[in-house]
Amino acid sequence: MQNLTINQYVTKKIFKNFIGIFFILIIIIFGNQLFIVSKESLKLGLLSNEIIQYISFKILRDIHQVINLSFLASIILTLVNMNKNSEKIIIHFAGISQIGLVKRFHVLFIAITITSLIFSLFISPFAKKEIYNQNEVAKTRPNYLFLKEGEFQNFSGFTFFSPKIISNDNTQNLKSVFLFSEDSDKTEIISAAEGIKYYDKNTDKVLLTLINGQIFQASNLNKNISKFDKYTFKIYDNEKGSILDDNNKVELQSSFNLLNFNSNQENAEIFHRLSSPVMLFILVFLFTLIVESNPRNPKKNSMLFGMLIYTLYFNLLIFVQRLIAEGDVSFILGFIGSHAFFIGIIMFFYFSRNNVNSYGRKTIKKT
Repeated sequence: MQNLTINQYVTKKIFKNFIGIFFILIIIIFGNQLFIVSKESLKLGLLSNEIIQYISFKILRDIHQVINLSFLASIILTLVNMNKNSEKIIIHFAGISQIGLVKRFHVLFIAITITSLIFSLFISPFAKKEIYNQNEVAKTRPNYLFLKEGEFQNFSGFTFFSPKIISNDNTQNLKSVFLFSEDSDKTEIISAAEGIKYYDKNTDKVLLTLINGQIFQASNLNKNISKFDKYTFKIYDNEKGSILDDNNKVELQSSFNLLNFNSNQENAEIFHRLSSPVMLFILVFLFTLIVESNPRNPKKNSMLFGMLIYTLYFNLLIFVQRLIAEGDVSFILGFIGSHAFFIGIIMFFYFSRNNVNSYGRKTIKKT
């Protein structure tokens, strides 16, 4: 009964911190991506109604890392707070060791690890494929879809120019619009005081509406000048063709296809996908040892130290992944070696902190 109460208490505190940290990170990442993608949308060729979807896939691509980081940070935060409130002493007198503390929240630990594994193996590759497809669709759009200020652009047989363009969401407001078209039979010049380029969601077309202008038409037979209050014509019909998967890109393939281990690149990619949840599993034990157990001297730098270890581990995995992709290291050696290194750190950290000799007995210091 006592153990059950401790289990529920520790699990609840870690889970609450995990949810808080997770949503804070998601909000920060979303805001950062919204700024970056919105700023680069013209260069990427994205329509304004595609930006949120594009950002969502980018977050899904990396969400397993967000889950890992949030859970590890929540463990450190919970244990540091328990130290400050002397709650760790109560747990210590209950006969629960630092490593044994992991058993107190093992249900949450297993659930988070499985979730990280699912996102790493299946959701992240799916998101990468959708990002790739969106980029490929965007590349098929002509550059005139995004009118540029002070530049001549060609579309629908016309040469376009506007000295001032203001972009707002789905529209672009134009000033002093000039359009010129010439062939062997006819010359046509259109000028307007203002113009609006916008995306019509209903018809999936990009339209250009000119306001208060005139059309000059000249041919071998006659010349004609006409004025208009509003003149609208289509500059792009967004007919999306099917995008074929690029089978040469291993990061876009499903995890089941990668299990064939046909190439070094496939081995490196499956190493990357499996290593993320394994790293989480190992660091949970290490992070429980990082926090100072003395409630009178809580370790203020525990979070910084933990994030440093996480960064080192993450970069080690990237380095080993590159070695596997280049064929310098086998998949088995790279996978076991990279994770065994940090398992060794856990063992060293645990035995050195508990002052255990080679016979497994705790050494008593003489004063």
